Amino acid sequence: MRDEDDKFKFRTPPLRNIALTAPYGHLGTYNTLRGGDQTSPGSVGALYAYRCAGQSVLASRDALDEIDCAVMEDPILVQAIADVNELNNDLLNLTDKQINAIIAFLHALTDKASLDLCSDVPLSVPGGHSIIE
Repeated sequence: MRDEDDKFKFRTPPLRNIALTAPYGHLGTYNTLRGGDQTSPGSVGALYAYRCAGQSVLASRDALDEIDCAVMEDPILVQAIADVNELNNDLLNLTDKQINAIIAFLHALTDKASLDLCSDVPLSVPGGHSIIE
């Protein structure tokens, strides 16, 4: 059952390997972890400044672009998102040194073993067919 109090809120994804999972932001707006810090990502100001057209770094797909941008182009829905924002704006006024420390921490959450997936390639598929010739 959905809780009406959760409407317009976003779930925070796990941070493990976050440095490897660009693009970032709810609509794929930033291609680096630092990409959005100039606009205080997550702030209400960034929400109001966001423009769907041309801002996302994700591949454009006509079938989804209309749906994805419909909320961000509706002032009533954008206001509804702003109204449930729980971020303390004081936390968004970080110094460059603090931002660098956060980014270094996020990079430290990278599992080095996940960089080489060659050992995860199966030798066969269900049915016994070999996938390595």
